[in-house]
Amino acid sequence: MRLALPLLTLVLLAGCDSFEGKANRLELVVGQTRYAAGDEVLVVLDNDTGREQSYGPCLVLIGPNTATPHPDDVPCLDVLKIIQPGQSVAFRYRLPATLSAGTYVIALDRGQPRGIRSGRFEVVPAE
Repeated sequence: MRLALPLLTLVLLAGCDSFEGKANRLELVVGQTRYAAGDEVLVVLDNDTGREQSYGPCLVLIGPNTATPHPDDVPCLDVLKIIQPGQSVAFRYRLPATLSAGTYVIALDRGQPRGIRSGRFEVVPAE
């Protein structure tokens, strides 16, 4: 009996940790899975981590053999911002009209080497 109670407690705690780990994340979401070159993409950063997170406000488009930084005509400050737990922040990114067809993601600088990336989306030529 002495061994059973600590073992049961350990199993229950392990189960709780794995459940919470799936829900607690910082996520970058794009509104659609398909866009035409020249379209505006709505990108939302969701903080479901339960604590403050920092992020850089600069978006980068990453695709086949290319990484396109934030457009030059839009100011991109080299400053980290804070997003509170449960909060969302929306960004808009205009895809270049001459963008090649392919699969892309949008990355958000978090002041870390890898940043955070959205899910993949397809870009087709403008009509």
